[in-house]
Amino acid sequence: MTALLKADSKDIPKIVETLAGSGGFSLVGWVLAVVFLLVGAVMVTVLIKIYGKEIARISHERNELQKLLIERTQSK
Repeated sequence: MTALLKADSKDIPKIVETLAGSGGFSLVGWVLAVVFLLVGAVMVTVLIKIYGKEIARISHERNELQKLLIERTQSK
């Protein structure tokens, strides 16, 4: 986009031809971009599940320890 905006009007067809002519390389780039996007989305989903379970476990453990502490302080 920057090249198109800053180029002279006589150079624009050359830029467009270069971009359109590099179909094979751009296809590989787009495929890689989509693969990276999908892998990233899957990783984020898995990490959210893992961290959610860990937070629930820690919360449960905290509640159990607080109950134990309250029982000990009330029995004294």
